[in-house]
Amino acid sequence: MIGLYPVIYNSYHYNTKDGGQSSKYGETNTFDNENLKLSKNSGTIHISGNSGWSDAKAAGICIGQGTETNPYIIEDLVIDAEGSGSGILIDLSTVIFIIRNCTIQNSGSLLDTDAGIRLFSVSNGRLIDNNCSLNEIGIILENSHRNSILRNIMHDNNNSGMFLSDSSYNLVSENIVNNNLNEGIEVHKGNQNNFSNNNVKYNRGSGLYLELCFFSNISRNNISKNDNGLSLINSLYNDIMKNIVINNFLNGIYLEDCDDNKILGNNINYNEIGIYLYQSNDNDIIGNFVDYNNRAKKEDKCKGNYFKGNKGISNSNGRFPFEIVIIIGIIIILIMLLTGMIILRRKSSREVVTFKKDIGKANGYNQKISESLISSKNVLTPHELEEIKPEGGEEKEQHICVVHRGKILGVMYICPVCETYYCMKCAKALKNKGETCWACNSEIKL
Repeated sequence: MIGLYPVIYNSYHYNTKDGGQSSKYGETNTFDNENLKLSKNSGTIHISGNSGWSDAKAAGICIGQGTETNPYIIEDLVIDAEGSGSGILIDLSTVIFIIRNCTIQNSGSLLDTDAGIRLFSVSNGRLIDNNCSLNEIGIILENSHRNSILRNIMHDNNNSGMFLSDSSYNLVSENIVNNNLNEGIEVHKGNQNNFSNNNVKYNRGSGLYLELCFFSNISRNNISKNDNGLSLINSLYNDIMKNIVINNFLNGIYLEDCDDNKILGNNINYNEIGIYLYQSNDNDIIGNFVDYNNRAKKEDKCKGNYFKGNKGISNSNGRFPFEIVIIIGIIIILIMLLTGMIILRRKSSREVVTFKKDIGKANGYNQKISESLISSKNVLTPHELEEIKPEGGEEKEQHICVVHRGKILGVMYICPVCETYYCMKCAKALKNKGETCWACNSEIKL
């Protein structure tokens, strides 16, 4: 499906809505005939579905085949939408196409619908070097993925300069988005979009506004002299890196209900508040320059945000760095190991002392019995025991008498029950005193 409505004018003159000057920002915009491309005039264009490109090609609106090496191309057009609909509307398209060097103005005024260029359910589109100013919205992407928006101009639109809704994996780079009456670039619901090297200034809302966005990359943008610089609402896991965010009337970077985002290496200066976090947790704010704001940092109802290496703000944190957590864990483990070793050592020492005491008691008891037996008239003293060598000069296995603790020389008595060794003299002494075997308490039978 294709719609083409020829509208031909001899000249165009563009001014801001308030007579060429922004009263709030005090900057005159020069945007008139000398800024227009040398292009041919055209009516509004509507291409629907992949087959619509074939019809557009047959009508002379585009060239190409819709492939990577030979994409469809619409270029060098000047379109006045005359206050109705969008200048160029592409919907339900997946072929590869380029719209470049076109100037589109005066779209209809339906919010979130009318724009200079509108892509609806489109992928593989490339919008390059177009001027989409003086519309309701400069460029709209709805439910559109994997498109590239490069080096376009969007300013003095009645609403936002660019609006993305339910759109992911898009590249938005090197665009000039200035002096729009709402947000500069506005995004509702999107994953892994890349916003880089854009110049976003003098917008009445936020320079860049993201809501319900995840895993986006926002880097190296110049976001200056807007009401708010960069605003994130209900958004997670986004990287905000190396942006210049200066001279905004309210907040440089504002996060509301946002968790686990990274704000790294940004220049955030000369704003009312440099970084404002509201109900936002576990964000990393590292290595930013946050000087010369009326207030560098504000946190309200937040927890776990990590500040490190920032210039101009306190780096006190709501949570410990991961490295410190690891170190503390190691220290706790070492303390537990050391404590266990001390307890084991003390227990072992107590057991040794107890054993020695038990041995000492046993030895004392045996010594008393031995002394008692020795004092008997029937037992010889150790001094009376003489070493008797066995006949033939051969040494025999020697045993110790359990009573007098000396070597048994000569005949011995062995308990038939427990095989405890006694010299005959001590065995007889025990027998005469009515004692039993010291080891098993069995009768001594001589």
